Amino acid sequence: VDVLCIVQGHAEELAATLRAMDRIYAAASITILVASGTDADIGLHGVLTQSRKTAQL
Repeated sequence: VDVLCIVQGHAEELAATLRAMDRIYAAASITILVASGTDADIGLHGVLTQSRKTAQL
């Protein structure tokens, strides 16, 4: 998500945001790291792209 949330084409803003990454991640409730796949569009391993049937309990 960082590549989507951090402005990549503006060097000053990129540098300022990268300097703040420790505070950004420290304030996060949850952080998901995915280190597989060929690109950001590959999805998460084990997560289905289609809808699942649900049942009311």
